[in-house]
Amino acid sequence: AEKLAKASQCTASIALDRVPFFEPTQTLKSALEQATGGDDYQCLITLPEEAWHKADKSQLTRIGRIEAGAAGIILNWQGEQLKTPNYMGFSHS
Repeated sequence: AEKLAKASQCTASIALDRVPFFEPTQTLKSALEQATGGDDYQCLITLPEEAWHKADKSQLTRIGRIEAGAAGIILNWQGEQLKTPNYMGFSHS
């Protein structure tokens, strides 16, 4: 999400408690470990709001929003904004 936001010059706001991690989690610690571990291989897509309303959501999970703003990511947990971790996963660049 961070790479997508930076490439698009937008802010990605991600609700970690909505991300369908491989290992289900109920704690912020576990969610952060999985979000920054680099081993989650689900696809991340963005849709305009009107397309979201028309989409077949049987295989989609809304985890956040793309908004105008500084290029980067904002993480949230149960409605509270978090300090973005220094390490956001493995980079192949």
